Amino acid sequence: MSRQPIPPFPLPLTPKDVEPTVDLQHTLREVYDQAGFDLRIDYTQPCIPPLPKADAVWADTLLQQKGLNAS
Repeated sequence: MSRQPIPPFPLPLTPKDVEPTVDLQHTLREVYDQAGFDLRIDYTQPCIPPLPKADAVWADTLLQQKGLNAS
């Protein structure tokens, strides 16, 4: 699991087109925020399948920082 944000990248189209830059990280955050996933997902439940220990600690810390996990 990568803990780094997804970097923006150029989207190749046809040779004559200007390549737009895609900011997928921003798009995913917008979808998450607008869909209200923080209100729909019960972050107190364990992941299925379980995360490896180091990733579980990282995810739990992130959730605590965002006030989404009481553990």
